[in-house]
Amino acid sequence: MKIYTKSIFIPFFLSCFLLFCAFFTRYSTTFDEMVCLRFNEALVQKGTARLSVGEVLRRLRVLQAELADHDQEQVERSSLDAVIAELVNETLINHKDKGVRAYTACCLADILRLCAPDAPYTPSQLNSIFELFVSQLKGLTGPEMPYYAQAFYLLESLSQVKSIVLMADLSNGHVLTIELFRVFFEIATPEQPRNVIISMVDILAQLIDESVMLPSKVIDMIFSQFTGLGSKTSHPFTLKIERPPAYIMAKQLCNICAERLQRYVCQYFTDIVFEANRSIDENFQVELDEVMLQDVEKAHRLVYELYVASPPILENVMPQLEQELMAENVTFRLLSTSTISEMLSVKEQKIDFTKEYPSLWKSWLSRGNDKSPVIRIKCYSTEVMATVVEGILAKYVDVDEKVRMTVCKMLGSLDYCTVREKIPSNVLDVLSDRSKDRKQVVRIEAMHCLGKLYNMAYNDISLIFLSLENLNATTEWFSLIPSRILHTIYINDKEINILLESMIPKEEKLLFFLSLFRLLAIKYQRQGRCAII
Repeated sequence: MKIYTKSIFIPFFLSCFLLFCAFFTRYSTTFDEMVCLRFNEALVQKGTARLSVGEVLRRLRVLQAELADHDQEQVERSSLDAVIAELVNETLINHKDKGVRAYTACCLADILRLCAPDAPYTPSQLNSIFELFVSQLKGLTGPEMPYYAQAFYLLESLSQVKSIVLMADLSNGHVLTIELFRVFFEIATPEQPRNVIISMVDILAQLIDESVMLPSKVIDMIFSQFTGLGSKTSHPFTLKIERPPAYIMAKQLCNICAERLQRYVCQYFTDIVFEANRSIDENFQVELDEVMLQDVEKAHRLVYELYVASPPILENVMPQLEQELMAENVTFRLLSTSTISEMLSVKEQKIDFTKEYPSLWKSWLSRGNDKSPVIRIKCYSTEVMATVVEGILAKYVDVDEKVRMTVCKMLGSLDYCTVREKIPSNVLDVLSDRSKDRKQVVRIEAMHCLGKLYNMAYNDISLIFLSLENLNATTEWFSLIPSRILHTIYINDKEINILLESMIPKEEKLLFFLSLFRLLAIKYQRQGRCAII
């Protein structure tokens, strides 16, 4: 099938292939001559002869049935000239009868299909044609609507032939594009058949791809499907929300046209944040006014919703979130920290956040040391840490040694308070297991990480020498790091033994083993056993 496209460059080999396919299609299957359109009745009143509405409707039905029955390149082009001229007549396009307009639209869609990729109309005529098309597509509200079948036929034709791309270059193209988006989002209801939704998404995606610049109202309509879901307090990010069909359409558009929509998302976010920054000027202690704060919160809520729906669309926004994490103003740091925390809390991640945005991930982790306690709490909320820990456990056993090594390095980069208070002992158990990894690079990174953690925890561990009071499970785990490292001796691997030797400086070996024996003795005492110290 020939379709409409605005693409100018086609590779030479593809051009040859398409020409061959066209030649093969035309001449290899049949040697019959091209057929001529049999319809030869007038559609427009000529002279004094008057045509009743019923008669015009009958003729349009006959014509539409014959046009629909023909395939592309099957009809002699010259035999269509008469109906091509009559169908664009204002008396048909602007007829007061709904049926006449409905069948006229179907006939015009068939003409565009049969003549593709060269529309036989002037830009002025195409303006009128697409105004008719958009008005007829409003009839897709429900199957009970009059001439619903004709509206659906028009929808399918625009989707399959891609004739909708002609609208992008028209003088009233922007107005028609805005109206078409508005109509489609309004008629997207739970009762709408799935094939109707699919065709509508396809048509809108074609317009997004082919438009040089999308109207701002179109962007607002797409984004409003995400920001109109209610606040994050009324819809917690851990709760599964029933999404309306309009949201599903917007989500599909964002995934299909992610590259084209990236700049619009970035511009939207940048404009709001820039305006907010300008309002506080150089005084970072000034709080945003209520209206401005609502706009900034709405922008961050949009970023979160888009991350859930289509992460690639945020490619240019993520660096801005990272800049906000380092902002002087507490409001911006809190909003960005909260937004990223909720991104990390998404149960079904479409991407590996830590792998896709390593710099942003590290910056977010650093907010655990923020001077503002509110931000520190938000950074390591229960929901966030549960998701992060789950991801860490999964990556520790990844098939790729580079991933296992990176996770060890990431855990070693955390500050002591974060590890002690937020990382459960089962994660640390898995870390110690990596010191026995089959790959040398992972073993080295795991042992370095264990050594660093033990060094940071040494002051707390020393309390064990002074008191037999119970410490938290994680601190007690730190105290057994030397024992866990020594367990690697039982593997009886030469490389591991050499690595173990290098972990303990010669001048500190005696102190190391004395500390270890002391810790083991205390452990036995706690268990009610005797120990010789």
